[in-house]
Amino acid sequence: MRGFDFERLAQADCIGMNAAYRFWRETGWYPRYYICLDLVVGLSHKEAIADLIRESRSNGIERFFLRQNLIEALPADVQTAPGVVNYDAWAKQEPFLSINPLTTGSHSALIGALLGYDQLILLGIDCGYVEQVSGSKLSGRTLEIAAEPGRNPNYFFDGYQQVGDKYNVPNPQPDLHIRSWRAVAPILERAGVAVWNCNPLSHVDAFPFRQLDDFEDTLGQRLPPWDGHADSLRATGRNGTAATSPPTQSSLARRAARTLWARRRWVAAALAIALVVLPFALTAAFSAPAWLLVAANSVIVLVLLAGLAAELRSPDALARPEAGNGRDPGAVSNMRATAAFSKASVVAQELKSLEERLDTREDRDHSEYRLETTGKPSD
Repeated sequence: MRGFDFERLAQADCIGMNAAYRFWRETGWYPRYYICLDLVVGLSHKEAIADLIRESRSNGIERFFLRQNLIEALPADVQTAPGVVNYDAWAKQEPFLSINPLTTGSHSALIGALLGYDQLILLGIDCGYVEQVSGSKLSGRTLEIAAEPGRNPNYFFDGYQQVGDKYNVPNPQPDLHIRSWRAVAPILERAGVAVWNCNPLSHVDAFPFRQLDDFEDTLGQRLPPWDGHADSLRATGRNGTAATSPPTQSSLARRAARTLWARRRWVAAALAIALVVLPFALTAAFSAPAWLLVAANSVIVLVLLAGLAAELRSPDALARPEAGNGRDPGAVSNMRATAAFSKASVVAQELKSLEERLDTREDRDHSEYRLETTGKPSD
């Protein structure tokens, strides 16, 4: 990317990593997301990263995906800033992120997929590292820049690393970075995410090579702001998102809708639990008649059937892959079939459970009636 015109990406959603912020400050170009997952690099640049977070309203970076050790080392006002996401807390909840080996580059692609992007373009991911550049000194597995390295062969601008910077040996294990990309490639493919490597000189061989010119007409199709998992992933439970203007009623409504949609699984689970528990609660608390139990369970069945119908629908936007996007044409239909089968099984189990409960209720009522009229329990 040395000499690349970043204005070509002015309208695109981009992920920037690690110490590239030095280039952004020189040029005024900033990405939408910032990611630093290196335990050593993060601490080495904590002051600059804190400044990036404080300046997020002006530089336009919406989310900062950082390791917990870095977040804990940041000033208190930055730790709780909207937009700071604790990667370690997220990874404990999201199996999608549990792939090893972990590198900032490979897992930025996974994060991009979780943000909702189904087409990713790699720029500047070369993985042709010189293990120890001139001017650096080695201490264990950690390197420190002791003198200006001059022309840096590992990055697209020479000022990427400066005196005092600490960082890991690029490949403490053979081909660590290349293996990390090979590890995430099948995960992304199964998730329906197409990835292209737009650097013909890159050593990353896990994705097909293309030219950026092939995609330039489609750049700029941005996703809405990401609210997924925001409450649980920030360093604290504090809510809020960065905004450049006071929220209006319509923007609050849209934000609420996005929040509910992001938590749709939890909402659906809560409704399902309520529908299952409600009939028993009414029966126990108010001696509700059998017809009320039947009505409540009928509602459950109707809700499940509605979900089944929704899964069986195949909107063109999902069922028909775009030309050349690398998706498996049968992936979506297979996922829908699995989900539909699961819902059908739940419906069948619910109907069977309803029948058993009605039979039990009928036998109990009959026994109580015999006891009242004869004074003896029925045989």
